[in-house]
Amino acid sequence: VKAEEMKDKSFKPLWMVQNSELRQANPKGQYALEFHLGNWLKDSIYAVTDGSKANAFYMPVPCTSLINSQKKRVPSQRVAQHYVRRVENYVVHEMPYWNVSQGADHFYSCSHDMGTETAKLTSEKFQRNVIGIINTADYNGEDLSNKFWNHAYPTNSNREVYVPHRDVTSLPFRFNDQKEVNKSYASTKYDAMFVGSIGNRTARTEVFNLFKNNPSFFLASNVFGDDYVNAFAEARFCMVIRGLTVWTRRMVETFLYSCIPIVISDHYVPPFNGILRWSQFSIFVKEDEVYTLPQILKSIDEAKWTQMQANLQLVRKHFVYNNPPQEYDAFHMTMFDLWRRLQNANMLER
Repeated sequence: VKAEEMKDKSFKPLWMVQNSELRQANPKGQYALEFHLGNWLKDSIYAVTDGSKANAFYMPVPCTSLINSQKKRVPSQRVAQHYVRRVENYVVHEMPYWNVSQGADHFYSCSHDMGTETAKLTSEKFQRNVIGIINTADYNGEDLSNKFWNHAYPTNSNREVYVPHRDVTSLPFRFNDQKEVNKSYASTKYDAMFVGSIGNRTARTEVFNLFKNNPSFFLASNVFGDDYVNAFAEARFCMVIRGLTVWTRRMVETFLYSCIPIVISDHYVPPFNGILRWSQFSIFVKEDEVYTLPQILKSIDEAKWTQMQANLQLVRKHFVYNNPPQEYDAFHMTMFDLWRRLQNANMLER
């Protein structure tokens, strides 16, 4: 990578690769989709061995493993960006399918926070056309534009971080360990809960400051194990508050543990948006309007809550990952969302 940087005489590289070994993403961690996706695709009904019959082409990018190859974020992100540029060069010059669509039927996955920033050294065609399956589904780009590591070195583009009509929001990864929850309106102790880190997370800090003394809210940062899971069962609603970026693993946990999500994350495009009617089983609140939460929750009576809870139960199967994948689960929903993007790009009529 240092040699690649030296080709650009306009600046002096301040780092070099210290570790050539890729440490794989934790296969059960929140970034694990990129670890499993390739194998699941190869073993699925969607795979073909004849590329001329394919509607789409998967470009493996071990985004999190590349990040793990370095101790610091700036060099690790640069390693990932160079890797993706090499992948592009190989696909464009060695594979026969790129020129058919200029990349519009190619896709990759990056579960790490850097998301589509991993493609910032690729060509304009790659950045404009290739579909990303991304956790950091931030259509505004404000989060990453404020991170210094995204500006430490020159890149080839100022493209949006996430383009909703092209890219796919991936569900944060958790294997299916659904618990049977017999929750009723009367059995819950709290109107809403949140358990998680708050350091350097502005939206979470604001929620804690507003409601830490409100007995209708359960807020904590150091709850683990069974107590953590039980907190979901004891609340009517569970807050999914943005972390360092727009996404958080609590998005999947609210479905695993049967708790209606309150999503507090501006500019976030939720998974399977446009497929599922999120308004029927969730609440979205703007970050600067969290002070209205008590009024919003009081406006939802038992009948409405019961209907929302029933709707949540209906869609739970779509928000879990299984190994191997099962019909209608998050893997198959992601593939359906990908198909919709290919349809938008007119890639299915070739």
